[in-house]
Amino acid sequence: NPNPGEGANPNPDPNPNPNPNTPTKVRDYVLELSMNANVQQALNHDELNALFSKVGFARRDPARLRCALDHTFALLALVDKRSGKVVGFGRATSDGASTATIWDVVVHPKFQKRGVGRALVEALVDTLVKKDIPHINLYAEPHIVDFYLTMGFELMPGSKSMAFSPPPR
Repeated sequence: NPNPGEGANPNPDPNPNPNPNTPTKVRDYVLELSMNANVQQALNHDELNALFSKVGFARRDPARLRCALDHTFALLALVDKRSGKVVGFGRATSDGASTATIWDVVVHPKFQKRGVGRALVEALVDTLVKKDIPHINLYAEPHIVDFYLTMGFELMPGSKSMAFSPPPR
């Protein structure tokens, strides 16, 4: 989708400002939704890695991060207009027909607990549903499972999901 923001909630949060004493206007933020390479290529890998680090995610090798972004089906970035910094991010991979997986949903700690993460996930899900993707999944750390449960995701008891990680070289 070449139109940033299309399908996204235009009001991701009534007050995403890190300073609760200062009113925030939604116009101070840009919610960019991309299904093309332009926004993906414009993302600063160092800035994205810094955001990952702030929330406890591992930093990614820049070449591997570029590869992941290049193979992303839908990508969302919440950009603070004042600083130009990405304060929220999420993406989804998909086969384009039957299944999609949401990855890397991160919100800068100063913007957490203000609806930003919910807006990111809702916009990604909305985009995938509009593309007729019937199965959407994600992997969640134990401390964030309840957040996703409130959004309609379900734990999959008896799941046949498995993972393989090759030994370190």
